[in-house]
Amino acid sequence: VDVPLLILNAEDDPVCVKENVEENLHWFDRLPKTILVKLKRGSHIAFLEGLSAKSWSDELICDYFERMLELFDERF
Repeated sequence: VDVPLLILNAEDDPVCVKENVEENLHWFDRLPKTILVKLKRGSHIAFLEGLSAKSWSDELICDYFERMLELFDERF
């Protein structure tokens, strides 16, 4: 992987279980542009908050991409 990659994983995810992530942590040594965010709760792609059940991960992902674009602009 040669592009920036953000991975969100919740410990209570019934599909992408934390044990699968833990046994593959060695890949992060070879993927310097990859960020793993491990969370206690979030289920599978939910990451909901509040009474309206808004997904906070959408904002996090947008912030991540904005920062990556800023870094890209700074380099070139």
